[in-house]
Amino acid sequence: MLFNDRYEIDLTVDDTPFDVYPTNFKFTCFDSIFNLYSKSKLVVNDLTGLFNEGLAFVNGTKVEITLGNKNTTNTCPYVIVKNSLVNQPVQSKVGGSLELSMLNKFYYSQSKLSQAYRDEISNIVKNRVTSYGGFSSLDIEATSNLGLWFQPLMTDQEFFTDILLPNAYSSSSNSSPFYMFTDSKNVFHFKSYVAMMNQNPVATLTLPAMGTVVGITDGAILKINPIQQSNLKLEKTYNRNAIRFDKNGSLIKNPDLISSYPIGETLPIPAKKNLAMITDNLELYDDDIVLAETANSNLGIKANSVKEAFHTEKIAVTTPYNPAITSGQTLTISVPTSIDATNVQPSSRYSGKYVIESSYATWNGVTALTIATVSRQVVKVPSSYRNKSLLVRGN
Repeated sequence: MLFNDRYEIDLTVDDTPFDVYPTNFKFTCFDSIFNLYSKSKLVVNDLTGLFNEGLAFVNGTKVEITLGNKNTTNTCPYVIVKNSLVNQPVQSKVGGSLELSMLNKFYYSQSKLSQAYRDEISNIVKNRVTSYGGFSSLDIEATSNLGLWFQPLMTDQEFFTDILLPNAYSSSSNSSPFYMFTDSKNVFHFKSYVAMMNQNPVATLTLPAMGTVVGITDGAILKINPIQQSNLKLEKTYNRNAIRFDKNGSLIKNPDLISSYPIGETLPIPAKKNLAMITDNLELYDDDIVLAETANSNLGIKANSVKEAFHTEKIAVTTPYNPAITSGQTLTISVPTSIDATNVQPSSRYSGKYVIESSYATWNGVTALTIATVSRQVVKVPSSYRNKSLLVRGN
């Protein structure tokens, strides 16, 4: 349904069109590079209580949400995992606002399996995901972890996130971590940070300078909130000892500094830390484990264990709805900074390219917005900035 000659909106419930006008429901579609399942929360007006009485939205029900504009639409299938009545405006009826919490349909398709695979991690993931079907497309980066992998009475979600993902490594990833997630376009992604950051931006969002008139369709930033990753999450990543036993039983201990991730990066990380201080020990596979994938898996363990440190600089931005903005893509952010009223320049710290860490597409019954958290590891600032030389990799 084209609503207000601007938004394309449709709902289906168990593959049947939900014939209710868009002003009678609200929803938010959420995805994140840190979550395997995309999510949604749908609120439906059910003043008569008939939907509730008829089990229309009982747990396990498939709900497909379509949201877009005249040019592009995103459709994603979900399954209800929780439903509740959040208010009761009429005392004599069990009716009101139904709130439905939902996960990507992939969640509902899995059973516990006990299997073994001799293959690359990326091939295992691709073959398992393909066997379910239902995704609009797959975005899978090739890994270098050929070996024997066991799935001991686990769902694929558990197998992927607990065993395969922490070991994933690719020579093209430049020692950056891998991510596995589904987005609000119903695309399955398995790729490294470097692969995501090397993509062309899907949009440029601009915070208007004072006195600038920017239309609501021009990628204007309506609200912006910078935030840094908590140092409590980053503390262990700065200077670790990577330890393992060699085939003779001798302990091997090598320094593992955050400044070496990813390979080839020289721009500063926006944090101050004395890298001479040991912050953690990281246990790797020992050399007496004779497996072909051990060496690359150790590289994968090292990279994936510093994942939080690849998202030190974050910005939450709100913009008019843009269907291209989903997790795992990149954005260009343009933020002004003013020396005086006549000298407005792009911010050195905040302007530039970011990966979309998470996105919310919200429909409030009248209009739609996109809220995205974008992040990156490094900043490009001039040497004249006071703390530049004190930052990690700041020299």
